[in-house]
Order: sequence, then C-alpha cells, then structure tokens
Amino acid sequence: AQKKLSNGETILCVDESPYRHVPVTTQRWAKEGSYPTISPVRSDWRKVSAIGAVALWLDETDTPQTKVFFRLHPDENVTSNLIRDFLHQVRLQVDGQMTILWDRASVHTANRIERFFDRYDRLDEIRLPTACPELNPCEGVWDWSKLNDMGNVTPQDFEELISRTRSSLTKLQHRDHIHRWCYHQSELDLIES
Repeated sequence: AQKKLSNGETILCVDESPYRHVPVTTQRWAKEGSYPTISPVRSDWRKVSAIGAVALWLDETDTPQTKVFFRLHPDENVTSNLIRDFLHQVRLQVDGQMTILWDRASVHTANRIERFFDRYDRLDEIRLPTACPELNPCEGVWDWSKLNDMGNVTPQDFEELISRTRSSLTKLQHRDHIHRWCYHQSELDLIES
C-alpha cells in the first residue's frame, strides 16, 4: 500500500549529491561554424557534498506546501554522522509527525541512524527501492541547481565552488514553484486526488 500524506504530517524526501569543479554542460551557443567549448580551469577532484531535503505537508486548507533544506560539507564524504546531524537540524524546524523518505544507501541504514529514529517517536521512515531516483523529489533539487543555475559554469577555485553551490541552493529555498516542480517531476504520489 502506498503512503498518502495526512494532515499534521510532514514527508521529508532526503538525498545527497556532490558538486565538483567540472561543469554540468547544458545547451551551449556559439557562432555559426564553430563549436562551443567549456574548459575547466584545472583538474580539481575536491568536492562539496550536499545533503538536502524537500519537505511536503498539507496546510489548514489541505493545500500542499513545500520547503527545501540543505547542508554543505566541503571536502567531506557524507557519513551517517552528517546525516544524523542534518536530520536533527530539520527535526528542530518541523512540527508534528515526520516521515523520512530516502533510498537504501548505507549511510541511511547505519546503526547510528537506527538509534536516532528509536529516540524520537514522531519520526518514521520509508525506504525507497534501490536505484529509483525518479521517486525522490530531492533529485529535482540537484537537477535544477546543477542544470539551470550552475550549468556551464566553471568555478575559478574551490572557494567559488562552495560559494556558487550555497548561492544556488539558497536561491532555490526561496522559490516555492521550483519545490513544487521537484515534487511533481518525481513519480511519487503522496497526495489524495
């Protein structure tokens, strides 16, 4: 049976993604007869790991509402400690029952995460099938940020990569129509028709 969103409950769709110096190429333009090129400033394998979530809940009139949360971790791999800290941060900002929807990555199934869920009665989780990004609206956050906001952009240095990533995701937090697009472009159906 598929879960449906109920009043007083927030579904938190969580995911992680790396941001790197190598630009994501999107549509490119060049003078007729020439081929557009985008060249990275230098080979740099440093990354900014991002943990993000799209929150979905119903307001008093049963209208779906959304909000985006994120945390950046320059030069770090995402660990279960970072995931737990992120969930704790979001838990303090969201009232009522909260259901975490995420994939079966090892950082989500670690003992530390299980103990975190055991501590809080108002937290529950739904684990998505492996390799099904189309079910997680948070994938839309990464798509929008990397393709629309940072597409064809090559940061000059690591500090600029951090700054552009933070700027892109902060801008997205203030664009409700993009949050809704992230939910609607996913194949997730949480709202009663």
